[in-house]
Amino acid sequence: MRRDMVAGSALIVAGMLYAAWAVISLPLGTLNQMGPGMFPLGLGILLALFGAGIVGPAFIKDERIPQFNPRAFLVVLASLAAFALVIRPFGLFPAVIATAVVSSFAIPGPRPLTIAALCAVLMFLTWFIFIYLLALQIPLVQWRF
Repeated sequence: MRRDMVAGSALIVAGMLYAAWAVISLPLGTLNQMGPGMFPLGLGILLALFGAGIVGPAFIKDERIPQFNPRAFLVVLASLAAFALVIRPFGLFPAVIATAVVSSFAIPGPRPLTIAALCAVLMFLTWFIFIYLLALQIPLVQWRF
């Protein structure tokens, strides 16, 4: 079983389910007077087409799905939990640092300099996207002692 076939098939199924949901639950309207269901229908069809574009070349490749790594899966879940637990009492930057540090244990032998660089880049990106561009009112750092 090829990795691209599984990923593309998942996109096709998700796109078709989303398009079906849009058709069933929202009025579509016409092309001249589009209803609220027309955009989700188009997105679902587009997602399914992207999935088909991924599945097509997968028939040519001879690539196997990598083995499931339960350690990496659990560490990623733990990093999400760390973000959720840290952001409210301590702010955005400590939550990003906690997420990066915890998720770095998904692979063996984390390197301190790489983790520090990752934390710095992620803190800048989260500040730039969420605080500067989107103007969200999220405290960057707060200490509640």
